[in-house]
Amino acid sequence: YVVLDVETTGLKPGTDKIIEIGMVKVSDGKPCDEFSSFVNPEMSIPTRITKITGITNEDMATAPVFSSLASQIVSFLGDSLILGHNVGFDLSFLVPALESCGICPSFTCLDTCALAKKAFPELPNHKLDTLIGALSLSDGQTHRALDDVYCTLGLFNKICEKYPDSPLLNAVYSCCTPIESFSFSPVEQPLAGKQLFLTGTFTFPYSAAKK
Repeated sequence: YVVLDVETTGLKPGTDKIIEIGMVKVSDGKPCDEFSSFVNPEMSIPTRITKITGITNEDMATAPVFSSLASQIVSFLGDSLILGHNVGFDLSFLVPALESCGICPSFTCLDTCALAKKAFPELPNHKLDTLIGALSLSDGQTHRALDDVYCTLGLFNKICEKYPDSPLLNAVYSCCTPIESFSFSPVEQPLAGKQLFLTGTFTFPYSAAKK
């Protein structure tokens, strides 16, 4: 799988842009490759974002634009499972950016925030900053893409350690199956008589969700 994090100029996909991307490829539980780059958003970085991330407009002066990185990003991701903390946020920026380059990706992802809520219900919230402090995941920089990637990987490992013999790990790998592959036999009809509401930001087509 690949652990992913992006830093952005703000919280609004379509308006705000990626300013940094970090990825670490994991094989047999160990990091085996990494990718990190500033990304020139071709817009000014707000002061509040610089205060959070430490990334400045001066850093962008020699940074590549996203289109020049797109093929490297896709090649690095391959068909790997994508792991991230609130990964839907990251993909809400990454997918449109790739689409703007003529690339229509299809990703399977896993959100460590959802897992952390199950694993550590006693915490006041499950923001990555809170988890980093509570679980001693880092004593260094946060809100930089590659640093947050390694913290997310550390979080995932902590969750796995907490449930070594639990169905949680089976559930993790089960949910990695693309939704398009699910099917039910006619006699099961598990949704018969049910009303189904689909909400939120999807990382797959609406038609696939209906299916």
